[in-house]
Formats: sequence, C-alpha cells, structure tokens
Amino acid sequence: MTNEFCFLLSNGLFISDKAITDSISFSPCCIYKDQVSNFASADWKNINNWTENCNDCKLKEDSNKKSRRNEMNSWFTDVKQEGITHLEIDYSNACNAACGICNSMASSSIANIMRKEGKNYIKTPNVKQQVFFDTIENLDLSSIRLLKFRGGEPFYATFHEKLLEKISIPENAMIMYQTNGSIYPSDDWWNLAKNFKEVHLSFSIDAVYERFNYIRSNLNFEKVKNNILKILIDKRINLSASIECTINPLNAYYFDEMFNFYLELKKFNKNIKLNWHPCMGDWGIENIPPVLRELITKKFKNNNLSKVINSYDFDVTKFNNFIKVIQNHEKRFKLDSYKVFPEIYPLIMDYYTSIN
Repeated sequence: MTNEFCFLLSNGLFISDKAITDSISFSPCCIYKDQVSNFASADWKNINNWTENCNDCKLKEDSNKKSRRNEMNSWFTDVKQEGITHLEIDYSNACNAACGICNSMASSSIANIMRKEGKNYIKTPNVKQQVFFDTIENLDLSSIRLLKFRGGEPFYATFHEKLLEKISIPENAMIMYQTNGSIYPSDDWWNLAKNFKEVHLSFSIDAVYERFNYIRSNLNFEKVKNNILKILIDKRINLSASIECTINPLNAYYFDEMFNFYLELKKFNKNIKLNWHPCMGDWGIENIPPVLRELITKKFKNNNLSKVINSYDFDVTKFNNFIKVIQNHEKRFKLDSYKVFPEIYPLIMDYYTSIN
C-alpha cells in the first residue's frame, strides 16, 4: 500500500551524485534531509508522522502554504501500491552556463573557471556514468508515472535519453526537465519523448536580452528565445511548459519585462505558466538594499512581488558580500552592471559606499 502520510515515502525516489562524495545517494524526495548510499537500506517507507527530515514540508504547511507532500498526495490519488512512481534524477553538473546565481556543484562551467583561477570551489561530482546506469538497472521502473531530470543542464549530455529508453510503459508516464533552454533537443530525444503521456519543460529564465546574458553568462537570450518558441509550436509531443524566474537584487525591478516576455510566449502556447521564486544565497533577495526596496515597492504597488521582497530582513553583512560576488562575476565575464542595470545599479553602489 502507499504511504497515507506522504505518497513520496512509499513511491518516491530522488537519486543524486552531489550529497555523498564519490557515491550515488538516495532519498524519497529532493527536500528530504537524510540521504543514504544504499537504497535497499532505506527506512523511510514506514514513517507516518512529521520527522526532522520532513521539516521543509512541515514549515510550509504550518504557514498555510502548499507543500511538496500536499502536492504529491493530490497528484497520485489513484496509485494504491508501493513502487517507484515518482523518480527524480539529479545526476552530473555538466552545464554550458556559468550563471551568477549558481555554483560549481551544479555547473561544470563554473567549476572549470574557478579551477583555472586557482580558487576553492565546491567539489565537482565525479560518479562515473556507468556506475549511475548500473544503479538504475537494479531498480524496478515498471510503475513510473513521473520522471524528472535536474542538472547541470540535462540536455547538455545524452544520459537522460538512455534512461527514457528504460521506461517500459512510457504512455503512462510524464517526463519533466529543468533546462536553461540553450540546447535544442536532439532528434533521438523527440522520437523518445513523443511516446510519453506528457512532457513538461521548465525553462529557467530570470531576465530578458542583455540582463539575461549578464545573469546567465555563456548563454544568449536570442538563441534561448528561438529554441523555446520552436519547442512550443512543435506538435510531436504532448507538451506543457513553464518559465521559472528566480528573483534576485538585480532583476526584481525589471520583473515587468519578464512578464511581458511570458505574455509573448503565451501567444504560441496558451498553457505555458510563469512561476517566480526568491533567490537564496549570495544573490538572495534579502540583499536588496532599502533604497531599492522602496523603488520596487513603488513600481509594483500592491503586487505580491513587493510584499515578498519586503518580508525578508535586510542583512548588511550579506549585502556587502553580494557586492563582492557580483563584482567578481563582472570581472570574469567582462560585464558592465552600470550599463546593463542603469536604473538601479547606481543606487545600489551609492548605498554600498554610504555604509562602508
């Protein structure tokens, strides 16, 4: 039987090469805290109440927000037996982009840059592909209903295509990809994808034109836009799509440009969605200084975006670190923040100077 408390505890599996050094790790989902190196030893199937490992979902539900647990329990109401129904793959950091908001663990491009600079960087995953495939071979994938690929950039390599070939009943399954949109899928992928019940592509787009090129270095907005449009109008697959926008101190003021781009895409596929999420870490939205918060609040008055931004406490120490991080990003890729973000960057730097 499926787990009544959380469907993923009995029917979910998250496989990653990033949590345990030189080894594949397993957990029931990507936000479950404890990851094990031996799937056979997993003991989460009999959990029937909140544990520390499930704290992310509990915090959301305590705040009256929809959690991953809520979402999965409502998605798979017709599944009654245990088995790997929801499989999420987080294998390899192979990526052609060097996004400012990312790190070396999720981007081989960033890892290569930092290695050349002689800087310390998060260890690059190095589990060999054959080890990964041997792991998959030992799993029963006959019950798969949702297969999700993370990265790196999943279309940058071809291992995902080999995994699609292993799904014995593709017409019962949905496949999902988190992609930067810079690589148009191969003919082999299209031939495999058309056999699946649904294909969902989540395009990571944080800004448009030169602002996109600044944040997602090594990529070109026009190329990405053309790829997305070409995919949206293709009728070979049952496609659903979304634009995933990560809000940070440099793009928040320009969110209206992002929304207009979404409306443009919607003309080609009316079912495409726009989702935005607060950026965390070095580019986190808590680093938006008071002077810029005021500007954003004025521009997006009564909009949920400004409400969320103002719900985060400003941290001077983190802000100072953010300035150093983006200055380093500029130096690496020969960028000019004053030119790319003319309405806000002078304000940011004037504020930085005033407090230091």
